Amino acid sequence: MARTIPRGWQELEIKDFLKFTPRGVDKPKVKYRSLGIRSHCKGTFVREVENPDKVMMETLFAVEKDDLIVNITFAWEGAVALVNKSDEGALVSHRFPTYVFDRNVVVPEFFRYLIPSKRLVYNLGIISPGGAGRNRVLDRKDFSHLQFIMPPVEEQKVIAEVILTWDQAIDTLSKLINAKTNLKKGLMQKLLTGTMRFKEFNGKRLERTSLGQVAKINMGQSPSSEFYNEDRAGLPLIQGNGDCKDRKTFPTTYTKQITKRAYIGDIIMSVRAPVGTIAKCMHEACIGRGVCAIRGEKIDNEYLYQFLLSFETQWNSYAQGSTFTAVNSNDIKKLPLVFPADEKEQKKIAKILLSADNELEILSSTLDILKSQKKSLMQKLLTGKIRVKEARQ
Repeated sequence: MARTIPRGWQELEIKDFLKFTPRGVDKPKVKYRSLGIRSHCKGTFVREVENPDKVMMETLFAVEKDDLIVNITFAWEGAVALVNKSDEGALVSHRFPTYVFDRNVVVPEFFRYLIPSKRLVYNLGIISPGGAGRNRVLDRKDFSHLQFIMPPVEEQKVIAEVILTWDQAIDTLSKLINAKTNLKKGLMQKLLTGTMRFKEFNGKRLERTSLGQVAKINMGQSPSSEFYNEDRAGLPLIQGNGDCKDRKTFPTTYTKQITKRAYIGDIIMSVRAPVGTIAKCMHEACIGRGVCAIRGEKIDNEYLYQFLLSFETQWNSYAQGSTFTAVNSNDIKKLPLVFPADEKEQKKIAKILLSADNELEILSSTLDILKSQKKSLMQKLLTGKIRVKEARQ
């Protein structure tokens, strides 16, 4: 079926707007920067070559900003990228052919957004014959004949500017989330260890004990197959294998067996890899293999949740096993923790940290919306389903 070409657009081959431009240089005699391409259209990376004598090639090639480079060995895996300003000065081997754009036909700022397309990666696979891995080498002649439907240059520029605006918003929000995440981590470290106290609680006693002394720990157990229900009768079953990574939802397997039960507000923790991942139980459920339910009894449960959240990445020092890592009930009970003796201080700490969590959740949801909107917008702009007004005038 013939493709519909938007009015004013044209079908071009790569040879119509990219020119193979090798810039050969002698291999340096001292340390130099080597440029590589990540697979799956993930861009470039630079590594230092400390000893050039170990490099077999005597001629390497320089790259410049906005060059298109392809790894002919892994093109089938999406190893194609534009050169960034920070990449300039780095060198590539003959296996990374370099192409320069004819800006009168196609601008790199626009083509950048075509690189991650499934169609391009698929076509790169088609023109990389051979077996698996390094035996699949890109046919450069076929590469020059890959086809694209392109808008006029002025429309390309406007489209690129529109998408760049979304990229900048996403990048700004991502940096804000990272900054606030680090701030929360620092706040957790200080508040949950007692190194920072609220003025009204200065001088109040800190308790030092183990988790088993202040919380009830209920280890999960796999129910017998006879208890499973496909018709959603019974309670949802929470099991290991990363169920707690999503802190809001759990799998929807159902079972009638309720002897190992978690209640709303319980802290669900993975006891198998990834050990220590936690989530709040949002509804009554059965707990199966690989998880446990924890509920504070002599400590505020919200404070305990924040403490366990701060400890997530440290459980590996407690984990055991060669086939898979895990912790047992004794490991969990022995976990040392510090907490204020005054329950009012526990609640105040938990409230502040929960507020930070809520803010991060809102920001993360906004970021997901921006990414989704950008993806939808790109799909329409890059195919001409919607046109930019400035370019049609």
